[in-house]
Formats: sequence, C-alpha cells, structure tokens
Amino acid sequence: MPYVLNPDTLGFNTKYYFDIDGEFRILRDAETEGKGIYWFEADVNNEEGLRLFTQQDEFVKSVDFYISGDTLILDETKAEGPKRYFLRINGPTAP
Repeated sequence: MPYVLNPDTLGFNTKYYFDIDGEFRILRDAETEGKGIYWFEADVNNEEGLRLFTQQDEFVKSVDFYISGDTLILDETKAEGPKRYFLRINGPTAP
C-alpha cells in the first residue's frame, strides 16, 4: 500500500486558490507559500483535453488535471511527481 500524504502525516494543510483573473495562491496552513499566474492549454494526451500551467516568477510547470464532483486532482505522475487531491470547500475567499 502506498504511503499517503495528508495533513495528518505531513503536519500541515495546503490550500490552492485559483482566482478568475488568472492568478493563484498556495497557502500552507495560513501562510502564503507561493503565488503566480495560471492558464490552460489544449492537450490531446489528457482525457479532459486541457493541461494546467502555473508560473511562479520565471518557473513554469504543467500538470494534468481532472475535476470529479468537488475534487480537483493535480497529476504530476508523468514527471515522476505526486498526484494531489483537493476537496473544494465553500467558504470565505482567499486572504
């Protein structure tokens, strides 16, 4: 069974906020861990048809993403990275 990374095993929460203006923020607990811009591009190799790109300063990265109900899946396994699952919460907007 693979090791599961979650707030209980890591000791912190991570939240991603994607604003409609193309900006995103990553919070680790209540502190900003990163921010930048995001966009989507067509990807015929992704069953959803789109790939998510993020840019922080000069660093650009892309991931396969999937949305299933209230769950966002960011899949970096093609680049030997993690598959991350995020649950949408209805609440106040990002700080």
